[in-house]
Amino acid sequence: MQRDSAAEALPLLRQALDYVEASDDAEFLLPSLENTAHALYATGQADSAYRTLKVRLMENRAAIEQYETRLTYLHERATWQLRLTLLIVITVVCIAAFICYAFRARRDRERLLNQLHEAENKELNTRLAHERLRSEQYRREVDLRNRELADRVMAINSYNRVLEELRQKIEQEQHEGHLPAQIGIRLQQSIRRHQTHPDEENAFFRIHFEAIYPGFLERLRKAHPDLTEHELRFCAYLRMGMENKTIAHIRSVQPDSIKKLRFRIRKKLAVDPACSLEDFLYSV
Repeated sequence: MQRDSAAEALPLLRQALDYVEASDDAEFLLPSLENTAHALYATGQADSAYRTLKVRLMENRAAIEQYETRLTYLHERATWQLRLTLLIVITVVCIAAFICYAFRARRDRERLLNQLHEAENKELNTRLAHERLRSEQYRREVDLRNRELADRVMAINSYNRVLEELRQKIEQEQHEGHLPAQIGIRLQQSIRRHQTHPDEENAFFRIHFEAIYPGFLERLRKAHPDLTEHELRFCAYLRMGMENKTIAHIRSVQPDSIKKLRFRIRKKLAVDPACSLEDFLYSV
C-alpha cells in the first residue's frame, strides 16, 4: 500500500521539484529533493533515487556556483558602479569647487583691478590738480614779472624822455640867451649823466626778459638771422603780451609804425595767414 502511494506521489513530487528549480526557491529545494528521493526509494527505484539525487545535487551545485558567480559579478558591478558614482560625484564636486574658486578669484581680481584703477585715477587726478596749480602759479608769476618788466621799461623810457625834453628846453633857453652858456652846458652834462644809455637799457631788458623766457631771443635769432635788433625787441614785447598801443608808447612811435613793423616781421618769419603773430611767437 505504501509503495502504491509513493508511486502515485512520485509524478507530483517531480512536478513540484521542477517548479522549485524553475523558481530558484532555495528554501524548498532540499525538501523537494528529499521527498522525491524517498518516493523513488519506496517504489524500489533506489538506483534511480540515487542517480536522481546525485544529478539534482550536481545540477543544483552548478546552479549555486552559477548563482554565486552571478552574485560576485553583481557585487563587483555594484562596487564598480558605486566607485564610478563616487568618482563622478567627486569630479562634479571638484569641478564645482574649481568653478567657484575661479569665479571668486575672478571677482577678487576684478575688485583689485577696480581698486587699482581707482587709486591710479585718484593719483592722476591729484597729479593733474597739482600740475594745474603749478601751471596757474607759474602763469601768474610770469604775468607778474611781465608787468614788472613792462613797468620798468616804460619808467626808464618815460624818465629818459622827460630828461631829454628838459635838456632840449635848457638848450633852447641857452640859445635864446635866457640862460648863461656855462650853466646851460653844465646842466646838459648833468642830464646826460642821469639819462639811461640805450645800450644799458637794452642790457637791462635782455637780462630780465631772459629770466622769464630763457633762450627765446637766441632761438628766434638762429631761426631767422635776418631780424634786426629792433625787430627782435618788438618780438620780445609781443611775447610778453604787450599791446600795440603800449609798444608804441614805449618806443615813442605812432601806431601806424607798429602796424608796418608787424607786417614786415610776419613776412620775414613766413607766418601762416591763419596764424597770429603772437601765437607764432608763443611756439618759438
